[in-house]
Amino acid sequence: MTRLTRELKQFRACPPPYAPLVHVDENKILDWHILIQGVPDSAYEDGWYVMKITFKPQYPFQAPAVSVLTPNGRFQTSTSICMSMTEWHQETWNPAWSVATIVTGFLSFMVTDESTTGGMRASEETRRTFARESVAWNASQKRIVEMFPEIAKPGALEELKYRGETKVADDIEASGADANDDANASVEQAVLKKARVGASPGAKK
Repeated sequence: MTRLTRELKQFRACPPPYAPLVHVDENKILDWHILIQGVPDSAYEDGWYVMKITFKPQYPFQAPAVSVLTPNGRFQTSTSICMSMTEWHQETWNPAWSVATIVTGFLSFMVTDESTTGGMRASEETRRTFARESVAWNASQKRIVEMFPEIAKPGALEELKYRGETKVADDIEASGADANDDANASVEQAVLKKARVGASPGAKK
C-alpha cells in the first residue's frame, strides 16, 4: 500500500476540518480533488470550493502543486499557488506533512491577505459575493458534480457543514498521537483559531 493510498483511506475515514469530501480516480492517485467549506467568520464562510492537489511521483519527498477550481477572489482559478507547502518551495517541504496538513495549511493561508504567485486582489465584499455564488457555480460544472454529487443537493451540503462544525469542536479539544499528528496540529490550530476568534493565521508564501 502506497503512502497516498494510506492517506486517502485516512482522509475518508477522518477528514480534516472544513474539508469533508475527497475525490480521487483510482487510476490517477496523484490527482486529488477536495471539497472545502469556507472558514467561518471570514469572507468565505458561505462558500464551498473545490481545491486540487497534484502530487509528484516522489511524494512524500517532494511537495505537490495546489490550486483551486472555484472562483473565490483570493486565488486565481486553476493556477498553481505559491505557499510553503507547495511545489514552489521544495526547500521548506517536510515529508512528515500529510494531505490533511496541506489542506489545513491552504485554508489558513486563504484567510490571509498575503500576496503570492497564484493569488489575486479583491475586496471583502467581492469575496463574499463569490462565496454566495460558489454553490451555483460548482453545480454548473458537470465534472465537479460528477465528483461531488452533494453540490447539487443543498440539504446534503448543510449536513456536511453540520458534521464539519461538530468535528471542529471535537478537534479543538483533541491532542496529536504521533509525529505526523504533531505536524498537522500547528497548522490546524491556526484554522481553528481563525474560526473561533477571527484572527488571521500567518502562512509563509
